[in-house]
Amino acid sequence: MKKPRKVGAAAPKSPQQSAAALLALAQGQAAAGRWREATAAFKDLLKIEDRPEWRLELAAAYAGRARELAAKGMPKEALTLWENRALVAPQLPPELDYCALLLRQGKVQAVLDLLARAGGRLEGAALTALRSHLAALHLAGEAAVAAGLAADDPIRVLGPTAAAALDAYCRGDDAALHEALAAIPFRSPYRDLAQVLKALQRAPAAPAEAAALLERVGDDSGFAPLRRACTLALGPPETLPARLADAGDQTRRFALTLAGWGDERQALWEETHRVGGTGPQALLRLLQRRRALLGEDWARRQALRLLVPGFPKSAALITEGGGRRLSPDERLLVTAWHAEESRNPWDAIEAWGAYADHLIETGPGPAGSDAALRVALVLRRVDSHHDFLSGVAPSQDPENPDSALADALALSLTYDPDDRDTYERLVRYYLRGDRLKDARPLLEQGLKRFPKDLGLLTAAMDAALAGDAFKKAARYAHEILALDPINSGARERLVKAHLAHARKQVRAARYDLARKELDEAGQWDQDGRRREQRALFAGLLDLIEDESRGRDTLRAQIAALGGGLSAALALSLEAFAIGRTAAWALKAVGSAKPQAPTQADLSAFLARLRAYLEGGEGLATELQRLFDKPLSIAAKWPLTLAESEAACDTLRRAGLTLARQAFAAAALKRWPDTPVFVLHQFESRRTGRRSHPDRAELGRLEDAWARAREAGDERTAHRIEQVIDQYAPPPFFPGLPGGFFTDAFDDDDDDGPDPGQFPMPPDAAMRAIIEIMGIDQVLKIAGLSAQERAEFKRREREVGRARMIDEVLELMREELPDFGAGMPPAPGPGTRGAPPGGGPKGKRKTPRATDPEPPDDDAPEQFELF
Repeated sequence: MKKPRKVGAAAPKSPQQSAAALLALAQGQAAAGRWREATAAFKDLLKIEDRPEWRLELAAAYAGRARELAAKGMPKEALTLWENRALVAPQLPPELDYCALLLRQGKVQAVLDLLARAGGRLEGAALTALRSHLAALHLAGEAAVAAGLAADDPIRVLGPTAAAALDAYCRGDDAALHEALAAIPFRSPYRDLAQVLKALQRAPAAPAEAAALLERVGDDSGFAPLRRACTLALGPPETLPARLADAGDQTRRFALTLAGWGDERQALWEETHRVGGTGPQALLRLLQRRRALLGEDWARRQALRLLVPGFPKSAALITEGGGRRLSPDERLLVTAWHAEESRNPWDAIEAWGAYADHLIETGPGPAGSDAALRVALVLRRVDSHHDFLSGVAPSQDPENPDSALADALALSLTYDPDDRDTYERLVRYYLRGDRLKDARPLLEQGLKRFPKDLGLLTAAMDAALAGDAFKKAARYAHEILALDPINSGARERLVKAHLAHARKQVRAARYDLARKELDEAGQWDQDGRRREQRALFAGLLDLIEDESRGRDTLRAQIAALGGGLSAALALSLEAFAIGRTAAWALKAVGSAKPQAPTQADLSAFLARLRAYLEGGEGLATELQRLFDKPLSIAAKWPLTLAESEAACDTLRRAGLTLARQAFAAAALKRWPDTPVFVLHQFESRRTGRRSHPDRAELGRLEDAWARAREAGDERTAHRIEQVIDQYAPPPFFPGLPGGFFTDAFDDDDDDGPDPGQFPMPPDAAMRAIIEIMGIDQVLKIAGLSAQERAEFKRREREVGRARMIDEVLELMREELPDFGAGMPPAPGPGTRGAPPGGGPKGKRKTPRATDPEPPDDDAPEQFELF
């Protein structure tokens, strides 16, 4: 009776379908390098049908698996697979890897037999590489090679010449080596040996040429192991041990010998290599045993270094390893090293300070002696290793380590007064904080020892300029240029110094001296960078001394500058610099009220303003009022997105708020919702306003933050985040008594604050908040409209402020039934300033008044104060 077929069972595949699927599987395994699986699949495939092309693919899989096993150190298994390959596809020539494996197993005759049977089937490159392997074995004394080759084979014929070259190199006979190498033809089986010996001969004088010669030896050459050992040996000596870490014993010994290491040194390295990973105790014993060879002082210092990670508990290890106990000096030193691993800079400062105090107490000797230099190095240690004083200005914060480091550096000059870098470093540090009284003595001391040092002279000139000592600054600039005539920086500083001194003379009404300084500036302004400034300055001097002549001069100069708002800015800046008003100067040239610029004039104005601001100066309030309105009108001109962004940023730096707002609004019309312009618009609108922004404003800003993040504009996103944080509810109010909220908000407590933690009752806390922020501001934050807040103001006029606060508190109790139980939890990380239940993860979102409230049946209704 026929067995019924199961309902839904798949129909059996045809042999053609099975073969196609199996072929795809086998080829996929081979492509992925899974040779064992590929071999099994191809064998199953051949059981279906014996095709020549499938045999070739099985042979390739056998070869891949054989190489894999050889790399794993399984040579016998690999040879079996190579033999299987030969059985599956006997027409294929033997692979070089198969022959090399046979040679490594000592089966020289088998290789010679394969070579004889293969005949012309071996490709030229493979045959050349195989013969180089046989040549290397013949040179090493393998008798089977000579026995299996004809007497006229180049391997046998040139063998004595190759041996002579090798002997000549080992003897150091350069002439004999050169002669032997010249006798080895280019196509000889010993060609790669010749390349290696040439590289070794040239390595001392031409390491790059030697490396290039070694690169010519291929990885499939019989002399490739020799090339690898030479490459390891000829690298930088300081990294030789690291390069040899993974090398085999023979390669390592050969490379170390080639690098000039003697037997004793090699034995020490081998011992160190063995115990290196076993912990500090074994290394301490090794240092103790080998201290005579390594040097007593060096071995002791390295032993101290090994104690650092576990100090002070590790101090006992040094005696357990056979060494003497730590002296007070050594204990302080290891303590300082250990303190450097701390993240708190004060730990290192205190530890190295204690070590310096100890050295000073024991008598450092005269300045400049070895003992005194040791003290100086210890005092400089923290700053030299962590670079704390680079680019920072002195701080008044007692918790800041900069001041202590500066004091330590200053003290180090007592013991090492010839360290010019410390002079300059300290002077620059003090100049960044305008501490001229601290900088001047150091400059005097440093210049006495290094009177022609350009760095110190430049620092002295900068100090003089900072103190308005223009004559002294000019003298230093002259000294710098005498030493370095092409020093453009000093020349520029000198011109600025003369101009600054001239302006000082104008403010003192000493116009003749001002003209003298102006002429001096002209003599040094050889590249004409300050020509425009000098011309306007001279015109303003004419205007002061002779109004008619000055007007004519300035009008000609304004015309030469192209007129317009850009020229007005140049004249106004120079007038302000000499202590006169911009209105006075502009009136003289008939431009008392600047007009809106053309597009070309706008570009010139912004470029001039940007250059002025990059000099570190801010735009004066008078100039802000003068140019803000005409610039606002210029926002109508079509700018590119990059030009609009640069314009808004320049206007921000200049404090031109109205113009910035106009340019941001114009940009948003062209590129709606662009985050950077939303930021500029928000900031310009908020400038000078103390009121809190409404929910709609913050919402637009937070949407811009999210778009900036999505677009990858991290700089704009970070700037927006900083602005939003200014208006986020703070975790505590500093003005409240008792440090309100200081302990209530625990970031690790997901359940919110414990009501018992508040240092004052919620009624009193909220009353204090309202007193600080004002009733109207609290109601505005709570989302009340302007009309609703106006009603509260009318009520406040009727009942008074104190009664109104009571009514607001009563309203809060009605809106928040659990008001007396505690306060809403503080904003957590990731929602900085956002209310509970804020926007989705990764997006800051302030709930709007129109947003629907999320359902929360289990939580009590909360009054949305923030």
